Amino acid sequence: MHPFFAFVILSGTLFLLGGCGDQSHLNRSPSALLKSGAEMASRFAFYEAEEKLRAAREAFPPGSEGWQEASYLLAVSLRHQTPITARKIGEARETLEGLLERVPDSALAPEALMLLARMDELRNFPGDPTDVEAAAARYRLLLEQFPESDLADLAVLRLAAQGTLDPANMEAARSSVAMIEERIAARPNSPYLWPMWEFVASTHLLLFKDNSAALRAMIEADKHSRLNEGRRGNLFWNIAVLAEETGDRATAKAYYRRLFERAKRSPLNTEAKLRLEALEAADGGQG
Repeated sequence: MHPFFAFVILSGTLFLLGGCGDQSHLNRSPSALLKSGAEMASRFAFYEAEEKLRAAREAFPPGSEGWQEASYLLAVSLRHQTPITARKIGEARETLEGLLERVPDSALAPEALMLLARMDELRNFPGDPTDVEAAAARYRLLLEQFPESDLADLAVLRLAAQGTLDPANMEAARSSVAMIEERIAARPNSPYLWPMWEFVASTHLLLFKDNSAALRAMIEADKHSRLNEGRRGNLFWNIAVLAEETGDRATAKAYYRRLFERAKRSPLNTEAKLRLEALEAADGGQG
C-alpha cells in the first residue's frame, strides 16, 4: 500500500491548489504514470495527479492492482481539488464505488469505504447535503468486513462521535463510550488509541460531568500520544488543571512540571511554573 493512503484518509478538509497538466504521459508505461501520479498527489498537486492517474487507470487492466491503486488515488485527487464541485465529488464517488464493486476484497477497500463515508458525512461544497446515516452504514460495513483494519478503529471512532451529536441523549453517549472502550481493549496497539482516549475523556468531562473519569482517560491519551512532549503543552495543562480540580495534587504537580520542563515553547509554560510553585508552597515545599 502506498504510504500516502493513510495520510489522505485523515485529510478530509485539505483545500490546496494544483497546476496545469501536460502531455508527457502519452509515451509512459502504466506503472510510471501511476508512480508519477502518486508522487504528485503526495505533494498536493492534485490537478497534475489527476491527469497521470486517469491515464494510468485507463492503461491498466480493470481490476488489476495497478488499476485499483490508480482508481483510489484518482478519487482522492478529485476530492481534494479546489474549487470543490458537485461534478468532482460525483466522479470521486463513482470511481470509489466502481473499485468496490469490481474488487470488493481489494486491499484498498477500507480506504475507499472510509473516503466515501467522509464524503457522505461532510458538506463537500456549498449546498451539498450531508447524510450521516449513509456514512454510518459505510462505517459499519468497514467494521464488519475489515475488523482488523486500522481504519476500522477510525470507523468505530466516527460512529461513537455520531452517538454524541445530541447532548440530551445520554444513553447514546454512554453507548458510544462503551463502544470505544471495547475497541481499545480489543486493539491495544491501534494507531488511534490517542484520539479514542481523547474522545472518552471529552465525553466524560463535557457530557457526563465526571471529572475523575475524564482525568483517567486524559492520562491514557497522554500515554498513547504520538506528539513529542514539546508539543503536548495543552494536554499537560488540561491534565494538571483537572487533577488539581479533583484534588489529585500529586498528578497536578507532575503535569505542571512536565509542561514547564518539557514543553518550553508552550504559551502556558510560565503559568505552569507559577501553579507548580503555588502547589509546592501549599504542600510545605514538597515536590
